[in-house]
Amino acid sequence: METTRPEENNARRNKKEGRRGVGLAVPLLVLLWLALVGGGVWLARDYIDNSLRDIQDTNALHVQALQDKLESLSQKLDELEMALEAADDSIARSSTTQEELNERIVELDRQLEKLEESLRILKESNDAALD
Repeated sequence: METTRPEENNARRNKKEGRRGVGLAVPLLVLLWLALVGGGVWLARDYIDNSLRDIQDTNALHVQALQDKLESLSQKLDELEMALEAADDSIARSSTTQEELNERIVELDRQLEKLEESLRILKESNDAALD
C-alpha cells in the first residue's frame, strides 16, 4: 500500500485546479477575441454604410444643382433664340449685334454640353454607388 503525503495531495490538487483555470481561460479568451473581431467588423460595415449614404446624398445635391443650371442655361438659350428670331430687319442687318448674339449662343451651347456631360457622369457614379 502506498501512502501519500499531504503535500503531494495538495500539489496534485493545485495542478488539477491550475489546469481547470487554464482550460477555462482559453475558451474565454477565444470568445473575447471573437467578440472583438465581430464588433470591429460591425463598426467597419456601419462606417462604410454611412460613408456611402453621405456620398449618395452629396451626389443627389450635385445632380440637382447641375439640373438647375442646365434648366437655367436652356431657358437663356431659348430666350436668345427667340430674341434672335424676333429681331427686326435693322438688328438683322447689324453685323455686330448679330455676331455678338451668335457668339453668346455658341458659348451657351458649350456650357450646356459641359453641364450635360457632368450630369451624365454624376448619374453614372450615383448608379454605380447604388449597385
